[in-house]
Amino acid sequence: FSYCKQMSLLGKTLERLENLVKDGNFYEAQQTYKTTYHRQRAKKQVVASYQVLESGALAQFQAKQITCGVELGLLLVQAYKEDKEKSTNEDVCRRLSNIIDAFPNMDITESNIEELSRLVKSIINWVYKSVGTGDSSSAALISRRLHGNFGRYIWKNRSLLPNGTALSIIHLIRSDDPFFLAKVVISSSSVGPDKERGLWIVRSTLQCLAIANRRTTFRQLAHTMDFVAAVKKSLASGQEPCDDIQDDISEALKGGDEKTLNSPSLTFVDALVLAIRKKCKELVELLAAKYAPILNLDPSLRVLLSRMQRVYFPTPGGGGGLANLLGGLLGGLGGFGDDDDEDEDEDSDDEEANGAEKQIEKK
Repeated sequence: FSYCKQMSLLGKTLERLENLVKDGNFYEAQQTYKTTYHRQRAKKQVVASYQVLESGALAQFQAKQITCGVELGLLLVQAYKEDKEKSTNEDVCRRLSNIIDAFPNMDITESNIEELSRLVKSIINWVYKSVGTGDSSSAALISRRLHGNFGRYIWKNRSLLPNGTALSIIHLIRSDDPFFLAKVVISSSSVGPDKERGLWIVRSTLQCLAIANRRTTFRQLAHTMDFVAAVKKSLASGQEPCDDIQDDISEALKGGDEKTLNSPSLTFVDALVLAIRKKCKELVELLAAKYAPILNLDPSLRVLLSRMQRVYFPTPGGGGGLANLLGGLLGGLGGFGDDDDEDEDEDSDDEEANGAEKQIEKK
């Protein structure tokens, strides 16, 4: 009875706080959410304390109060760390997914995205660290879903951001949806000269591969293969890779795009993926020389290619100055703290690697 009464009182408190937010009393509500959270912690009502922070973040985001929502979201992640919660706990992960899904649709600014990115990065880093090396395959699935959700959110609001498309791709190359990534790349490339479409595809392919580390090579290769296949199918058929995005690119694809499909850029991408699948370092080097005119069109392509070679074709004693430089440059192009920054032991994710390798063999 005592527990039921406590939950009833908490429910009334949260309802009152939601009304405060709706009435525009954001600061008062924020302080009371935090006070209520700490009070629940003091009473050892751990789950109730999580509920307070989730409810507060959702209410503040609904009211388009990004700073307040992010603060409560970060406090929830910190609480999970202190309590040694694991991301494999369904209820624990659901709260964080709900918070990301509640990010507001509004006239978003670059500053807003930086705040939201800070929260997403904190969540994803915790997702991995909470399970250690024991269940990193589950952590990877959760991380990829969260990256996909945030990538779609940025894409939906990209017109309001200076680098909206690039920011969206940063997350989509780490996501579980290569088809959405294909649509973003095709849509983005359709607004420029036709000759740049191939360059967009080459860059995104290299980005997908270059963010891998020793434990995620198979996963990223599988993601890259699905992305390339979706792009090629779309260019050949004139059909969009997926239809869960509001803007229409069917006009840009009308009748297909045989020119890009048969371009040197696509030939390079196909051959590069094949070389990695066959673990043929010499073929990669040959391709880099043969298609130098394409790679020289954008300085970042050489950086990405070098990073990819270091990951997929490591040399004994590799690393050091050049490796760190490449890693830093890649970070500037969109490193995001989960796969590329957590370079764990090679054997730490055998289950996931074996699953991804079987996927690749089927293809």
